Amino acid sequence: MPLSLWLTVTAAVGAFAATVSTSLNGDIRDPHGMEHFVTRPELISPKLMIRKHHPESITPGYWFVTPYYVTNQLQRPQTKEYIPCQTGAHIYDSDGQLVWSGACRYDNRNIFAFTPVMVNGTQHLSFWLGHQFIGDPATIPKDDVPASAILLNNHYEEVQRVFQHPFLDCHEVSFQPDGKSVLLTRLWKEKRDLTAYGKKGQEVLHGGFRELDLTTNTPRFDWDPPANNVTLDESCDKSGKGSDVGDAWDYFHINSIDKNAEGDFLISARHTSTIYKVSGKDGTVIWRLGGYYSDFVMEDRLPFHWQHHARLLFENATHSIVSVFDNAGDDFGRNPDIPNEVSSGKIMLLDTASTPMTAKMLRRFDRPDGLRSPMGGSVFLAGGTDPFTSNVLVNWVIPGYFSEYDAQNNLILEGRFQSEGIKTYRALKSEFVGHPTEPIVMKVLPITYSDDSVASTFYVSWNGATEVTHWAFYGSNTASGPFTLLKKVKKRGFETAWVMPGVVQQAYVEGLDKNGNVLGKSKVEPIQPPAERMGTFQVTLPVLEDAVAMRGQAALTFTDAEFAHAAGSSAIVPPGVPPTVNHAAMPPSEDIIGSGGKGVGAIGGLGAPGLTHGHPPHHVGPQPPIDLEKSTTPQSLSMAGLIRPEECPRPPPIPPTSRYYPARASDGASQLVVDAFAIFGLFSVARVLQTRWLKRRKGYYAAPPSYFESPE
Repeated sequence: MPLSLWLTVTAAVGAFAATVSTSLNGDIRDPHGMEHFVTRPELISPKLMIRKHHPESITPGYWFVTPYYVTNQLQRPQTKEYIPCQTGAHIYDSDGQLVWSGACRYDNRNIFAFTPVMVNGTQHLSFWLGHQFIGDPATIPKDDVPASAILLNNHYEEVQRVFQHPFLDCHEVSFQPDGKSVLLTRLWKEKRDLTAYGKKGQEVLHGGFRELDLTTNTPRFDWDPPANNVTLDESCDKSGKGSDVGDAWDYFHINSIDKNAEGDFLISARHTSTIYKVSGKDGTVIWRLGGYYSDFVMEDRLPFHWQHHARLLFENATHSIVSVFDNAGDDFGRNPDIPNEVSSGKIMLLDTASTPMTAKMLRRFDRPDGLRSPMGGSVFLAGGTDPFTSNVLVNWVIPGYFSEYDAQNNLILEGRFQSEGIKTYRALKSEFVGHPTEPIVMKVLPITYSDDSVASTFYVSWNGATEVTHWAFYGSNTASGPFTLLKKVKKRGFETAWVMPGVVQQAYVEGLDKNGNVLGKSKVEPIQPPAERMGTFQVTLPVLEDAVAMRGQAALTFTDAEFAHAAGSSAIVPPGVPPTVNHAAMPPSEDIIGSGGKGVGAIGGLGAPGLTHGHPPHHVGPQPPIDLEKSTTPQSLSMAGLIRPEECPRPPPIPPTSRYYPARASDGASQLVVDAFAIFGLFSVARVLQTRWLKRRKGYYAAPPSYFESPE
């Protein structure tokens, strides 16, 4: 068979296999858009890409998002396949690195309305927890299945759980600052005569809200539309279609609640395209903004349709300032007379003292790519409470896309999930201090480098720890010690990796804050697999107390335990041969990494001080908006050190005797050809092809079998 034909057939088979895999797994798996962790194999994190156009103007803080695939998740009792935790509440840092994932804790169930809140002067997290989930229903206790409102403290401990019937809706959960009540959206059905609306007898779906007293578990305030003079003819939905909960006509569709200092409420109803101010005394509608029966004269370009997330930003006796996410179109064609336009975030000034009342635009933020968000969305102030000067965050939902604007309404940041199948209902940024009670997790794995030498790779993570700035690694020959400080390493991303030559038999790690205080300590862990199982080699532990490093031309003996490490003091030798150390072969650390640790250079004998790798802060200058059609990037590589620095490759923990073929770099035909050679055992050919192919791709570099960033 000619080589070209053989390659074509091989590529076709590979493409077919990929298609079958995708169809079987559905869209809950996207290896190119997920990040995996050695210390937390049960967890995968959707990769969050951040583009900083003007870093100096960006508000500091953490991103609070809730990645999900579909509103109603499918229960999967028919299969035993393992599905890693990936949906639910997530916190990312300003560079898009995972800080905390609640996916495993809540069994991959959907979470919405995830918000940092101050309750009684302390930081908490609140959210709606769905009753549907991905996975085996048998894994969830029966008393935990109903939808509920959850409040966590800043240790990520659950301090409040609220169940409510009729059906607790997902759109809003707002625990009040005094900690005594919570605002909840609710849904219930009712049989109505709809002949006057051109429809036959049908149920309608009401959407109201409740303020629940958390001490007595009784309603402080209940509100529903028909009891307060909201009629069916206010609905912009002419289709009579139902919602996610059935075929009852979803004429109102409440999707947000806010409460002012006087006890009145601001609510948004998507299917009436109206924002309502509701009296907290008797439930009457004080005014309507938008829709068929608006009480305001609205200037051009101000009217909104199918909106989300209305918030009261300011109010006095004569004026109010309100923000809203204008979807400018719906998701099911409920009214063809309402045009679909570009979605936007809007901040509006309402003059409630004039006759008639008027509404004007203060600030407007159109979706940067000119598209429409058919569902969801949010608008938040960031870094302040002044609606005129604060930065503004707008979540465009699909495809997991959001942006930040400065006081002059300039686009200064864009973020999106790499996987286009993931959305987040809302996205906001806030300062937060997390002190998790779950333990630090550390793994020590062997990794090979030149001349069949072995190094120890340390991996460490602490889910939710915001105050850790450095990790201090300790090693010993035995589990009982004594332990010596190997290296203090800067924390990088959710999982930090650090490599040192030789084998450390037992180790633990401490998490340090910016002042050097110990915040937590891991268990003592042995290297995996143990040294006696690592082929025919005899591995000796570095002489930690006599560790010597080379920096430039000077040899320095480190007597301070903080700087002790194993560089140059370890060797892998045949049985019966004492180890030797060649200090002259140790390159200076600056030559290894390059200037400032930003370059990628050739790592020779790995005889330098232990090196770290992780996720470097990614800052770029002014850039055009993200091209959503072309922004998907290949997953990071672990084979042969072929890496893309932004993707934070993990050194492959492979014993010296293992054979392996390249990890998939993309779904292109070039990779299929490479895989074909590897599958047929031609590993050398595959390796050369992949090296040459990736060298031609912008932003990729060829390096030895591992890549590590400069230590700090």
